[in-house]
Amino acid sequence: MNDTKTLLAIAALAVAGAASAQTHSTEDYFGTLPAAQSTLSRAEVQADLAQFNRTAVVRNHSTEDYFGALPAAQGQLSRAEVQADLNLWSRAGLAGSASGDRQQSADPAYTERLATYQRLRSGPEYVAEVSRLQTGSSVAGTAAPVTAN
Repeated sequence: MNDTKTLLAIAALAVAGAASAQTHSTEDYFGTLPAAQSTLSRAEVQADLAQFNRTAVVRNHSTEDYFGALPAAQGQLSRAEVQADLNLWSRAGLAGSASGDRQQSADPAYTERLATYQRLRSGPEYVAEVSRLQTGSSVAGTAAPVTAN
């Protein structure tokens, strides 16, 4: 019996809520918009459009048109340097760390892996990996002789 009363009370509240819901139009908030007043005739507008279509240059817009040019990059890395960095990132176990919806700070091993990556990136391993990639050596981790050009 109690369940029936509760169910009836919920149904009554739902009906009352739906009955009191009101929809408002833009005019309710801002009033009616004034009618547009044109100083040109229909023929003049069509002639203006035809003139524009004859002289307009179709152009694809880039993001630079809207946001301006990006600042020039300060330093340029070679393809081998970027690939070596990625290889060391993967070797440190960070390749999958940004996948999914988990936060990296929640993973206690992330800090350890990041420290390993930073050590590899700033140590002789990075130079060896760049050298290996530039010479095309197929064995990872083997250092090729560095030649001065």
